[in-house]
Amino acid sequence: MFRCEICGLVFDQPTVKERSEPRPDCFRERFKEVLCPICGHPYFNEVEESEDDDEDIDGEHEP
Repeated sequence: MFRCEICGLVFDQPTVKERSEPRPDCFRERFKEVLCPICGHPYFNEVEESEDDDEDIDGEHEP
């Protein structure tokens, strides 16, 4: 599981975007970016999937 630092989305797999640009020496340079599937930013972290998914983010528990 991954969590985006920008939009806060929790997702299973990031989106992989591939592109290429021409180089002056007649070759093409290829790029691969791994992005959040919703906002498109590369700022996300892998998080462990816990059994208590309904737990508060702040760690506070209701009595």
